[in-house]
Amino acid sequence: MKQFVAIWLGLWFFSQATGHQCRCKPPEPNKTTHPGGNEIITVMEQVPYKCIEGRVQNIGGQALKDVLVEVLDRPEWITKGLVASPVGQKRIKACKTDALGRFCFHNIPAGKYEICASKDSEWNPSHVYVVVQPHNRKATKKKLVIHLTPGS
Repeated sequence: MKQFVAIWLGLWFFSQATGHQCRCKPPEPNKTTHPGGNEIITVMEQVPYKCIEGRVQNIGGQALKDVLVEVLDRPEWITKGLVASPVGQKRIKACKTDALGRFCFHNIPAGKYEICASKDSEWNPSHVYVVVQPHNRKATKKKLVIHLTPGS
């Protein structure tokens, strides 16, 4: 019993120290984000991120539960002003946000990514361009805040 308590406490302290408290869920098989008429496209500041984590909320700041969040490769269409994502773009990871709107993706290789978040058709999807550099000492640990707006 003492070993169990020691292991549990060790894991709890590790999760507190590393911030791994996200409880996002895996999406349903074959579920993908959907396009929308009034998509929000955001290019984050040029500071690279150590990992991809944050929360999805509405414009009023309320957390949105069960939002599908995908990490996609080939995000260049966002910075080049193109109208749509490229054919053959691949999903790296995906999850659905928890009750507090949180999502987290750890162990993402260094690179440039599109984060796409969408909910039911009543919400416009949001696309975020980020650079991940997990081994860069100057990379930020800031959490992303992704906004969804009601659809039209």
